[in-house]
Amino acid sequence: MKELGTKNLSLEFTSDDTENAKKSSEFIQDQLESNLKGLTVKLRNVPFKVRLQDDQKQNYDISMSGWGPDYQDPSTFLDLFVSGGSQNRMDYSDSKYDKLIKDADNKYAGDASKRWDLMVKAEKVLLTDDVAIAPLYQRANAYLQKDYIKNLQKNPFGPDYTYKETYISK
Repeated sequence: MKELGTKNLSLEFTSDDTENAKKSSEFIQDQLESNLKGLTVKLRNVPFKVRLQDDQKQNYDISMSGWGPDYQDPSTFLDLFVSGGSQNRMDYSDSKYDKLIKDADNKYAGDASKRWDLMVKAEKVLLTDDVAIAPLYQRANAYLQKDYIKNLQKNPFGPDYTYKETYISK
């Protein structure tokens, strides 16, 4: 707010109208208003379809959305923010970030160590240098399985389980 030359600022925070999204947005609203004196955050909880339309039109001050990995690799998240990317609905653009991701995905695709280093650097640009996004959490699940359930295959991505070869042995 100091950079804007104002002591008071009001922003609208758009998120889905699910109970979880409402709770998350209320928590974030509280944290922002508590830690940034003079900031007022107005919540706008809308149906998922409306939020997607607003995201595509960039009709928001702050928007909360989610993304789950399509495959087991950091690029499933990092590729989202490449300039001009189809899922880059906020039009984030940083040439340094783009080059790091391009090199990681192409030039160093066969060098796991170098590729990893480039992705870590890109993440730093996105999260620390530009503060373009603020990840809230990474989804995880814990499962318990009885020892008499055999050949239950946990998949690394896609459907959680494959039951084709599963059987019960008692």
